[in-house]
Amino acid sequence: MKFIHYLMITVLLFSCTGKKEDGVLTLGIIKGVSSLDPAKAFDGKSLKLIGQSYEPLYQYHYQIRPFKIIPLLADGMPEWNGDGTVLTIKIKKGVRYHDHPVFKGKPRYVKALDFINQLERIKLGPGKSYFNVIKKVKILDDHTLRFDLKKKMPNFSYYLTMNFLVPLPLEVIENVDLEKEVVGTGPFYFSEINKGVRFVLKKFKYFRKELYPERGDRFANMNKLLTSANKPLPFLNKIVFLGFDNGDQIWKKFIAGELDVVEDIPFDRIDSILKKDGSLVDELEQKGLRLKRYSVLINRWLGMNMRDPLLGKNKNLRMAIAHAIDITAYNKLVRRNSSLQANSILTPGIGGYNPSHQLPYEYNIKKAKEFLAKAGYPEGRGLPRFTYYTRNKIKTGLMEGKFFKEQLASIGIKLSIYPLDFSEFLQKGRNGELQLWTDNWIYDFPEASNIFQLLSSKNTPGINKSGMKNREYDQKFSELEGMQDGREKNKKIRELELIFDHEVPWIMLSYERSLVLLTKDIKNYRKSGVIRNYFKYLTKEK
Repeated sequence: MKFIHYLMITVLLFSCTGKKEDGVLTLGIIKGVSSLDPAKAFDGKSLKLIGQSYEPLYQYHYQIRPFKIIPLLADGMPEWNGDGTVLTIKIKKGVRYHDHPVFKGKPRYVKALDFINQLERIKLGPGKSYFNVIKKVKILDDHTLRFDLKKKMPNFSYYLTMNFLVPLPLEVIENVDLEKEVVGTGPFYFSEINKGVRFVLKKFKYFRKELYPERGDRFANMNKLLTSANKPLPFLNKIVFLGFDNGDQIWKKFIAGELDVVEDIPFDRIDSILKKDGSLVDELEQKGLRLKRYSVLINRWLGMNMRDPLLGKNKNLRMAIAHAIDITAYNKLVRRNSSLQANSILTPGIGGYNPSHQLPYEYNIKKAKEFLAKAGYPEGRGLPRFTYYTRNKIKTGLMEGKFFKEQLASIGIKLSIYPLDFSEFLQKGRNGELQLWTDNWIYDFPEASNIFQLLSSKNTPGINKSGMKNREYDQKFSELEGMQDGREKNKKIRELELIFDHEVPWIMLSYERSLVLLTKDIKNYRKSGVIRNYFKYLTKEK
């Protein structure tokens, strides 16, 4: 059977001989893009799409870590006043929008007012929690904005890298369905939008002058990622995203030679593509495919609803669940040992992360049963059945549910699995209707407050799916938002981390790593958890 298995792989591999068009990048994307509207888009798939077309004021340097903010549509970095509550931003002149009938055949260029238009729309979407710190915005001239903040907020510069605040002309807002059309300023414009089936982006011939970075960190230099230095962007002529139902379909299309990159390798495929030493199997390597591993700012946890009458009021019950989860087994079964076991709510690479921190729980069945007895339910007697809600209906989501069901059964807790698709999961989560679930967070910006906000009571209902309410936590979080990097800020981060540990609203599972498989003609690729507009840097050459 093993011989037949590898023979089938080999046959598939050697069928990858179809000719590909130079300058055209083809990728797969799982169906379920939540929104193309920059005021609403908040998941990874949506941001990957619109991030190639919409542009905010700032971006991250593609080849430098720790992440460095640099201008995108802004003409220079923000000018802050003395007390850190007012910032002035110059906007680049001559930034042209993609052509659209609403402009009546005339070129339309970005003005300061276009950002104000979008700012009003943000108040209706998930980005409102970031921008409600703004007291007022004043237009000093067509290419200058001044933001007056309600309080000192050094992190505000990070908010200006997000795709919520992109320029939108009033004529676009009033006359274009932004779920069906994208009118941006970026290096690529959408020539075709067929949700769930196909998205096509083409090179914008009027894109302003932007050059590939000439400097980079050690990783960039060692991996020869600066050979395109100072060349004008973008390099690709076209990007094609094809919609699929699951990762297995994407994988098969890639093996058949119809896709150029697999950015999220299905975990049940890992065993068949890697040798024991972690290198690529010979069949794949001989085809010129390259495996890349990237640390990304993503952490994963088992969430518990603090508003639930059982879970929220009984810490011993939450601790029983925490001690019953074998996280090593979880990462082996569900993540194929591709992730690093979490030791904190914070992720490595974030300022304030302490690698020596220890969570207040560990896998220990004896302790789990002791906590369950303290909770008033020895051996689970008298405890109602809990419900675990999946993030999706694909194999991995159901596998996670089955794993937690078996783990909790070992101490007498019964668990039902309720499958949801991703849009249902988001809606129920933000409405506080989940009980137990697996969640993850892709950092919007590389700073501790971005993860701590998920447990702030001001974000309930909303992104605080656990519904945790702790006055001390809220106060310290508010203080953290106004602090500059340094010793005092790290001390505040530590205080918040300890409150999190005491409350136990989540059971931390893992820090995710991204495994990417590329064809040999893709150059300049570097995966990141926060850089969305990276396709403009890629080349595809014979």
